[in-house]
Amino acid sequence: MTSGELVVQLRSEDVTLRAGEMLVVPRGVQHCPKADGVVHLLLVGRDITSNDAGGKPDWSYGSGDPPTGAG
Repeated sequence: MTSGELVVQLRSEDVTLRAGEMLVVPRGVQHCPKADGVVHLLLVGRDITSNDAGGKPDWSYGSGDPPTGAG
């Protein structure tokens, strides 16, 4: 996390992350990230996908910017 506050809901517990903190979610572990405000973070992974979109959204390729109002 670089700024903001993010809650990652796991089946066993909720983990709250703040600036400077990191969480490694092992492959296959169900998780749901939630934020009430703006969060800036860095995602690291070989195969990062968006389950809602069925894969990476088109704007994410080539370091694109999300459309205005995207949340």
